[in-house]
Amino acid sequence: MEERPERPLGVAILSVLDIIFGILALLGGIVLAALGPYWMTMIPPNSFPFGGFMAGIISLMGIILVVLGLIMIVIGYLLWNASNLARILHIVFAVIGIILGILSFNPSSIIGIIIDLIIIWYLTRPHVVSFFTYSE
Repeated sequence: MEERPERPLGVAILSVLDIIFGILALLGGIVLAALGPYWMTMIPPNSFPFGGFMAGIISLMGIILVVLGLIMIVIGYLLWNASNLARILHIVFAVIGIILGILSFNPSSIIGIIIDLIIIWYLTRPHVVSFFTYSE
């Protein structure tokens, strides 16, 4: 019986980076989610228009960041364990990143677009695909 191909170095790097950035996003999201209500206690009433709305937006951004962090951690874990679903999700999120980078009209987003293109290119290489599509 044929053995699973060895994990490509790039897959290991992507997996570890996903987990690290997922943890950072998770921690940052927790801080933002907690900061919104705390911020409301720090400003005097009626001193800042829409203060409650802004506190809610900050908390909502924190919650979204927590969810995205959890998704990144799960994708990193699944990528490490050779889940083809994780490879496909990584490609989908890279495509979304490219679209958002183009729509932002920000010259600095070119770096993110290039990184996303490299990720898509790498995850579609035959040796990488064979690692994920190996069936026992």
